[in-house]
Amino acid sequence: MVTSGMNMREDSKPAYLSSEPRNYCCKIAGTEVVSGGVLTASCHVTGERTTNGNDTDPVDDSNAGRFESSRWYFAVNSSGSKGYLSEVWTSAASRGGLGLPIC
Repeated sequence: MVTSGMNMREDSKPAYLSSEPRNYCCKIAGTEVVSGGVLTASCHVTGERTTNGNDTDPVDDSNAGRFESSRWYFAVNSSGSKGYLSEVWTSAASRGGLGLPIC
């Protein structure tokens, strides 16, 4: 989910697993995931900062759903593809490291 002013909406571009913990980089083909999708994380790393907000406009700065983080999970999807996903693209309950070790 991404901010839309003070509301939240489904992002028009699905999240995906990446071969590196970086934004707009290294997409692993066939790993797109939208809200409700399930991945299994095994560890986490510090990577590039990600946000589901709009950094160029303060209109969403007080949106309770706005989130930013440099934590990335190493995860696997149901087809066995493995890669990194920013915790920004996970549910609020799945943020904070989940007690997983550092990769």
